Formats: sequence, C-alpha cells, structure tokens
Amino acid sequence: MFKRSKLWSAVQCSTLLAAAAVQAPVVAANDINLAIEEIIVTARKTEENLQSIPMALDAVTSVQIQEKGINSVADVAQLSAGLVFDVGLTPNDTRPVIRGLSSTRGRSNVATLIDDIDITSEALTTGGGGITANLRLMDLERVEVVKGPQSVLYGRSAFTGAINYVTKKPEQEFSGAVDVNIDEHGTQELKLSVTGGITETLAGRVTLSSWETDGWYENPNTGGDLGDGESTGGSFALQWTPDDIFTGLFTASYNDEELGLRPIVNSPAVDITQPGAFGTGVVNPGNSSLPVFSGNAAADAGTAAYCDSNPAPYGHLFAPVPTCIPQATGEVSAKESDIDLSPDTRTGKDFNGTDIESTRLSLDLRWEFDESEFRTITGYTDNTTKIQNDFDQNNYVQTDWTGFGAFGFSAMGNIEHEVEQISQEFRFLGSTGDFDYFISALYWKEEMDTDEGSKFWEREGSVVAPPFNVFVTEPDFTIDTVQLNRETEHKSIAASGTYNLDDWSFTLEGRYLEEDIDYEGNNYDVGAYTSTGGLFCDFSFMNIAIPDCGNSSNSVSANEFVPRATVNYQVTPDAMVYFTYAEGFKPGGIITTDANGDVSEGEFKPESVDSIEIGAKTAWFNNRLVVNGAIFHYDYTDQQVSITSDDGSGVPQSSIVNAGESTIEGFEFDVAYQINESFSADFGYVYSDAEYDNYNLADITAQGLPGDAVLSDDNLALAGNAEGDFSGNQMALSAKRAATMALRFEQPLDSGIEVMAEINGSYQSKRYLDDGNNAYLPSYQLWNIQAGLSNETWSAIAYVDNVLDDDKIKSGLNNTDYGNFVAFMALPKATSLVLPQPRTAGVRFQYNF
Repeated sequence: MFKRSKLWSAVQCSTLLAAAAVQAPVVAANDINLAIEEIIVTARKTEENLQSIPMALDAVTSVQIQEKGINSVADVAQLSAGLVFDVGLTPNDTRPVIRGLSSTRGRSNVATLIDDIDITSEALTTGGGGITANLRLMDLERVEVVKGPQSVLYGRSAFTGAINYVTKKPEQEFSGAVDVNIDEHGTQELKLSVTGGITETLAGRVTLSSWETDGWYENPNTGGDLGDGESTGGSFALQWTPDDIFTGLFTASYNDEELGLRPIVNSPAVDITQPGAFGTGVVNPGNSSLPVFSGNAAADAGTAAYCDSNPAPYGHLFAPVPTCIPQATGEVSAKESDIDLSPDTRTGKDFNGTDIESTRLSLDLRWEFDESEFRTITGYTDNTTKIQNDFDQNNYVQTDWTGFGAFGFSAMGNIEHEVEQISQEFRFLGSTGDFDYFISALYWKEEMDTDEGSKFWEREGSVVAPPFNVFVTEPDFTIDTVQLNRETEHKSIAASGTYNLDDWSFTLEGRYLEEDIDYEGNNYDVGAYTSTGGLFCDFSFMNIAIPDCGNSSNSVSANEFVPRATVNYQVTPDAMVYFTYAEGFKPGGIITTDANGDVSEGEFKPESVDSIEIGAKTAWFNNRLVVNGAIFHYDYTDQQVSITSDDGSGVPQSSIVNAGESTIEGFEFDVAYQINESFSADFGYVYSDAEYDNYNLADITAQGLPGDAVLSDDNLALAGNAEGDFSGNQMALSAKRAATMALRFEQPLDSGIEVMAEINGSYQSKRYLDDGNNAYLPSYQLWNIQAGLSNETWSAIAYVDNVLDDDKIKSGLNNTDYGNFVAFMALPKATSLVLPQPRTAGVRFQYNF
C-alpha cells in the first residue's frame, strides 16, 4: 500500500484545496479581465474545458507549438512534467514514459494517436514503441497528454496513458501562414499552410514542410556531421459539411525523412587502455569508479559485479580463476571528445543512418443530432524505415592483455522495417436526461516485416584461436538477412456511462478486448554463426537439401476486460474533486529481440496494472489562478523485462521474462497564475516512486527458459547477488521527481505590436539505466528563453534553447561493449549515452495572410 504519511498528506492537500476554494474571498472586478484563457480539449471524445474533466491531463496549445517550435515527442516532454521520452539503440526504439511506469521490453506503455487514430507500434528486434511513434510532427493544433490507464477512451495501447496529436482542420474562411525557423547549427525549416473554402460546403487545407539541419557534433573518425538530417512532407485535408448534421473529413499526409547518425558514445565499464586492466582471467577494471575483484567465488550485494565459481563457457580451459563481470556504476557522463564511431569500411564515411518514408490516410465521418452523435473513424498507415549504423558505437583496436580470448567485434546495424496499419472505429455518444453515454467498437490490424541484416566481424587486434573463430565472419558486407514477421489483430468493444446527480457524477466504463498476434521467422544463416547465431542450412556442397530449414512460426492470443470507475463532486463552480479506479492490460508475445529469426518458442506473459487516483481541479479569483493536483497509486504485475540467457552455444541471447510485482506511487500538481496584465507564471511538479517489490530471477526462471537455456551470470552481476534479485530497486529509466516551470511577459504597445518574453525550464531527477541501480543518468535542469514581437499579421521570435549550455547526459541505456569480450562469452558491459543538444540560438518568423 501507499506509504501512510504520503497518502495522508496528499489526501489532506486535495481536501483542503477544494475546501479553500469554497471559502475564497470575493475578488475585484478587474480580476475578470485577468482570467486565464480556457483550454478546450477532446480527451473524452467531445469538446470540454480542460478544468471540467476528472482526469490528469496536460495540453500543449497552438501558441506554444508555434512559439517553441514543437516538432517531436521530446519537445512535448519538456512541457509536461509527467512525461519522459527516450530513444534506445536505434531510432525506432522509442520509449515514452508517463508517471515513471517505464517499459524496456514489450509494447510501449503509452498510446500514441493522431486525431484519435492509434498508431502505436512495437519494434521487433529492439525494445520500444516502433518508428511510427517517432515522426516529426506537422500541422498541429494541440497535443494532449493523458495520464493513467485510459483503455476505454484511447483503445488498445493506453496502458498507463496516451499522447494524442490533434491536427488543424480546414476552414471556410481563406487564410494561411508561412513559418520559418533558422538556428546557428544549420537548421532551416520552412512550412506553408493554406486553408479556405472550395465551395460553400467544402473546405480544404494544404500544408507543405521542409526541414534540414547540420546537427550539433562531428564524428572525429570521418569528419561527418552527427545529429544531422533533412525531411520533406505535406498534408492535405478536405472537410465537407453539406448540412447541420453531417461532417466528413478526409486527411492524407506524407513524410520523407533522412536522419544521420546520432551523437552517441559507447562508454565501456572497463578501460582497456589502462595498465593492468585484466588480470589472469579476472577482470581488474582500470576505471576507478569500479571495484577491483580478485580471488575465488564471491557474491556481494554491495558490489557492482558477481564472481561465479564456474567461469563463463570455455573459460575454465585457460584460467583456473573465475570470470568476473564488471558493471558501469555511478553517474554517467560523456563529452564530444569521447565520440568514436566507426566509419563504413566500404566508403570510409559514416554509415547511412535512418531513412523513413511514411504515408497516412484517414476518413472521419460524423453525424450530430440533438442529443447524440455517431462517428466512424478509419485510419491507414504505411511506413518503411531503413536503419544503418555503427552498432558497437566504437572504433578502438583490441589489445591482447590475457593471451587468451582477447577479442571483440565490430558491428554494422542494418535493419529494414515495413509497417502497415489499418484502424476502424465506430463511436456513438449522447445524453438523455441526467445520463451521458459513450459506445465504441474498434478493429485494428498491423503487419510488420523486418529484415535483420546486421553484420559482426572480428575487431582489429583480436586474438581468437579455433574453435572460437566460428563466431567470426569477414567484413565482406554480403547482406544475408534474417526475416521476421508479426501480424497483430485487435478487436474490442467499449462502453461508458455517466450519471449526473446534482453536483455529483458517477461514471462506469470498460473495454473488452481480444488480440491475436502471429509470428513468422527464418533463422537460416549462410555463415554458420554470424550476426544472429542462426541455423546453418546450406549443405548444397553435400547434395543435401533440408526443406523449410530455419523456418518457424508461433502465435499468442489474449482476451481481457479492463474496467474504469470515476466519482467526481463539483464542490463549487470553480472546484472539483474526483476519485478514479482503473485497470490496464498489455498482451504478451514471443521473444524477437534476440533477432535470430527463431520464433518457435520464447513466449512471455501479459502484464497488468491496477491504479487509484484522487485529484482536485480548482480555479481562484475569477480564473486568474488555477491549481490542480492528484495523488496516484499503481500495482504493476508481470512487467515484461529483458534478461540475458545462455542457450549452450556460448552466444549470449536476449530474452524476456515477467517480473513479479512493482508499486508506483506519487503525486503531482500544476499551477497557472496570471500575476497581472503583463506577467504570468506556470509550474508543474510530479513525484513518482516506482519500485520493484518482487523481482527475483532465480524464482522467475525456476521453471526453465525456452530451449533449455539457462540464466546468464550477466544478470547476477547486474543484480550484485547470486539470485539475480532486483527487489527493492527503483525501476530503470524512471525519474522520481520532475518539474516544468515558465515565467512569461506580454505587453501590447500603442502601435498595435505586442512584446513578449518567456523563460521556461524543466527539471528531472536521476534515472537508473539498469534494474540493478548501478549506473544512472544525472539530474538536470534545462532552461530556454524566447523573446519577440507580433501583431495580427506577423511574428518574429528570437530564442535560445539550453541557455545555460547544460551538457549532462539526458538519454542513454545500459548496453554491451561488443568490442571487448575479455571474459570469453560473458557479456562485457557499457553504457550508450546520447550527447545532448548544446546551447542553440535561432529565430522563428511567422507571416499570416
């Protein structure tokens, strides 16, 4: 249960907040002129004032989008204290987190929607939400970030919340805008948007966009730009309104994006350049932040590594002492001089990076009657993504310290994804007397095809004697791919009913879902053991043919009912309190993150969450001051987590298991205050304590792993104990504290020009990169400023992002040092750290016509 002191304090705060609103004094008449403008959202599928909705919700307005240049989920996260966004090893490894409920494997915990159409996907060979959740955003009216399980209103993927992007609609009155953005790092962005009536009943909107940037860093090994990119795209919308009842909206958009390599640093746990980095078979880290190990078997929860009495595979043939696996520990850091990305050996230049081509179509038909509305929403998405990068993220030469098995790999990541999604939803909502209702039927289907053609080869300076050199291929770059296919079919029905009784409202809602996921794979491997450790099927030299060698298939199915109940009380016209209980459900699946093409086994279970939320929304002094708050408690069961296993081949494999139980509890509040006619301030704060209650790998794997694999000692090293017990640790990539703040000045001049200036910032506490709580991203503050002039026709804004030039690492993950397999088949550890955007100055112009 919730820690009593925190729960009691939070309940008291919510109660006192509402009670104080009842007793608020009469205010001066001029306060009416200082009222904070209402924000209209559609979080409950109908237009409502944000303050009237009994749920925690952040909204990014059209003004913020234009002034701050919002064009990515990461930008949105700077304005929503409960939202964190990371990108993992590859650009399709996207990881949005709300209120600390992080997801490192399985489908994203946060649904991503565009105009109420779910585009949430799941990468096949990495963790994360898939590339469709990470496109540059175009033509936005607002962004809504909804917190807590929202399966009824937001469909299949809203396990812990949802992000809904609402695009601008066509209008009958002719108008348009030209937006230009230029910054000191070669960014040039141009957007043209035009809308107007075609006939008396038909209106259209066209948006064209072009963007390019040189990035912020250079690769010292090639001289190439890092973080660079370019894109072109556009959207077209038609809205037909023949009468007062029917509205039809058709939208089409296309985006073509080319992104260079990210400025990423591979920071190994062991510095091989230091003398004595390796002992006689025992790793002796040269990194001073790591403990030094020697002697026989030992397990100590206070250390960052585990020494097993049985060495890693084959290690006992050469060394009588055990293999130790050091972990990256403490606060991580990196700088530009640490970048060491390998060139493409075929060209001597950087690898190609990421190419994304995406097309979206939607058809929204709406019939509005006096007391009801019927709506049908159809969506189609087609996405092709090609990723080519330096997968090992370093270029150093291997050094033979031990005389045995000092080897490492260079690796090229080469992956192509093709994704096709179809969505169809029917909605019926209305009211009769004191009763409001909402009914939905949803069909959603996705097919994802992945060609995994990554290439591994022996690093220069490696010493690998037979028989271990069977794991090495020459860098001839003949791309032999492993094929993976996943087809997901979702069907669900949902209903919601609200009974309004005077100042009380009682809402019951639920969604019944069925989901079938089919997998196909081919782990035929022409190189015996290359990048994937697949099956050797080419026996043509012996005149032997093996039908369907390497082909496999598998399926998982799930059905579940997820309820939600809300009681809210309107204390005064300006104060509301609410209580919500909700459940969330995420289906299981088959392990594909090992990327070996074998899907015949490796099933992991679904996960679920039960949540309780108590909140209050209040407005003071004729809406001059708005104060909202909530407390929340989540019970998280069977979380899908990543581990390392050993299938007997000596090649470590990535697996997925279900952690037992976790608890997430915390509170949040946000304040908006119109100080006077010129100054306004905003502040938001979230505290979220996400902790593993029962996560013991010895217990979880007691029934065995797929294919008679065994738990790798890497997991024990990560946990720092002999059972692989992570219980009591903070959830990886979860921040306990986060905040947003802004101070704004606006002043109209006699000439009709308005002057504005704003300073806004965000804060995030440290986040652990691994379940063992060894290495962590540091806490940071990020400050931005904008200042400009505007009138009804134009605006000009100068800005400085990261004005204090904060260089702390803000995104990263625990990874493997592929270039340094000193412990034979034991996975050496590293962290992959993305260098942050440095201080960046620029200007934005908008011309309206």
